[in-house]
Amino acid sequence: MSKSMPARALNLIPLFFHTARQLRPGQIATRLGLYARRRTLHRWPRFLAWRYQVAAEKISLATQPILPNNRRLLAQAVRDTGRTETVPQHLAELQAKRFHFLNRTVAFGDRVNWEAPGESRLWRYNLHYFDYLWDLILAGALLDGDEPYLCFRALVEEWITNNPIAQGVGWHAYPTARRIVNWVYAALAWQPRWTEDGAWASKFLASLYSQCRFLADHLEWDCRGNHLLQDGKSLLTAGLFFSGPEAEGWRRQGARLVWQALEEQILADGGHYERSPMYHAIVLQDFLEVLALHRWRDLPVPGGAARRLRAMVDFLVSLRHPDGEIPLFGDAALGMARGPDELLPVAAVLLGESRYKWPGQQLGPWGVFLLGEEGCQAFAALPGGERPALGVTSFPQSGYFVLGDGQGNALLLDGGEIGPSEVPAHGHCNTFGYELSLAGRRVVVDSGVETYEPGPWRDYYRSTRAHNTLTVDGLEQSETWAAFRVARRAQVREVHWQNSPELAYFVGAHDGFHRKIPGLQHRRLFVYVPGVLWLIADRLSGAAGEYRLESFVHLHPEVTTGSDNGPVNGPIPLCLPDGAVPAHLVAFGFEERLSFRGDEASRQGWYAPRFGLRLPNRVLIWRRQGSLPHLCGYVFLLGGSGSPRVAADWAESGEVYTVYCPPRVYQITFENRGISVSLQGET
Repeated sequence: MSKSMPARALNLIPLFFHTARQLRPGQIATRLGLYARRRTLHRWPRFLAWRYQVAAEKISLATQPILPNNRRLLAQAVRDTGRTETVPQHLAELQAKRFHFLNRTVAFGDRVNWEAPGESRLWRYNLHYFDYLWDLILAGALLDGDEPYLCFRALVEEWITNNPIAQGVGWHAYPTARRIVNWVYAALAWQPRWTEDGAWASKFLASLYSQCRFLADHLEWDCRGNHLLQDGKSLLTAGLFFSGPEAEGWRRQGARLVWQALEEQILADGGHYERSPMYHAIVLQDFLEVLALHRWRDLPVPGGAARRLRAMVDFLVSLRHPDGEIPLFGDAALGMARGPDELLPVAAVLLGESRYKWPGQQLGPWGVFLLGEEGCQAFAALPGGERPALGVTSFPQSGYFVLGDGQGNALLLDGGEIGPSEVPAHGHCNTFGYELSLAGRRVVVDSGVETYEPGPWRDYYRSTRAHNTLTVDGLEQSETWAAFRVARRAQVREVHWQNSPELAYFVGAHDGFHRKIPGLQHRRLFVYVPGVLWLIADRLSGAAGEYRLESFVHLHPEVTTGSDNGPVNGPIPLCLPDGAVPAHLVAFGFEERLSFRGDEASRQGWYAPRFGLRLPNRVLIWRRQGSLPHLCGYVFLLGGSGSPRVAADWAESGEVYTVYCPPRVYQITFENRGISVSLQGET
């Protein structure tokens, strides 16, 4: 053992302490219990067989289907959404045992290696989710013949044979929960075909039943959040699919977990409390599927549930870019969750809201599977509404704010906590970070998330310097560590905002640097003058001494800036691929400007919009070495031709920012938490 090992172990002690003290006692107890079971009972085959196995003849199915199953409508939905070519292609890939997850394809050949050595845990989780059964369900509806069903049967049989109870990542609670729902949906799609399949049907049911028993014993009270909701949804689904006292117990337990999650995890503004737009969409899908189950089986829904779900849909509609996709805050990635065009039509029917039906929308295959013919008719009968423009919107409980003009220009900012105390797993050092779209295209981007695997790249994507915010002496806002851990976190305070068509602003402070530099506070101000500019100003105060300030702006890979040799605080054109320059970026209060693009050594200048995808992008870094207090920042000036510049004058009571944009001069005054903007005249 190296001499440095004791030192590293000592460094981990405060991280463990500050992480554990913010968890609920039940989370720690559950994790310790799971650790003990994996090393004792999970290694005892006789116990596992006694506790979880059941003879197929003792299993009974519910007499009512859990969802409508209309193969004709499903096939039509596949055609209407233009998937007639991709569905057969996906079938062929699965028949060849080729799996594509997280932008990585693995071909197993004759037999699937369910442990998938060398692949990331998330990739292996995806292999065990069986989400790809949707491709087979669609192929079964679209194509004649038994090939999709036989492929389903072969993959399931391989899994059962090679994954004994409680062994391997496939039996972790979350992939087990996802797999249960997918197997049930596949069984529904091929009923009564599979029930006539004799010995194989018995084997399938026995395994599915065992997985449900196992999940009921391993609920994720340690993770909580979206994992616990998925556990509840799976037990509820299985409880409706099977019949008997044990299945009824699963149904009741699942319903309690689901509706408790709706109450605890959905904030007053409609956002999911883990504060990740991607997980918000995943959670909304879970709730909509649960609501469809209740609608089809005529089960009661708790009072207030519809109101909360409407708030969730409204959140998803408003917190998106003009391109229709989510921002990449909090471990969000594109392509991992169903988008608004799939979720909204289903929400429109289940919640009876015509405003969620936009021109050109239609129920896709997933929606048709959930809603059936009656749901299709209900959707057709809705009058529909207009696609809402992205204006100025605030979600104060979630901490997200949108400053947009409804014309393709929008700044989305993260002004809230890193996440709930007990579930910070997807939190990044992105306090007061933002993304910006101009002329309908993403221009300033969050670095995204490429991987969940612990290591230097995971550390980078969670770090302060991977986001559009500011750091002091290279310090992190929050103590993110391992893959999903957070110890001490930046606390957001003194938040104020104003929304109006003429002027909007957000201001807040955090103490994330205080633990290393006592007294230091970072206050960030966003001011939006519609049709003119966004001002972003950072004020550092509360600590004596000299410090290095660094402010980061990450540009989309397709955005160029011309020469890097201009004045430090001079205007920078933001050029789109078509040559248009919708805005200029003008800084103030800095001494040096750097630029990185795809730098491997520093891990700077990388953009990961999807898992497994890393693209080089331009990152602008402004620096200043000096004493505090100090005021610095920049302005995004729409158009901004000529030689725009910014001047800032400030005192303890407030600040005055003068934006010179020939031939006009704008003066922005921030004083006593109030903002005013005036046009001073023409130069």
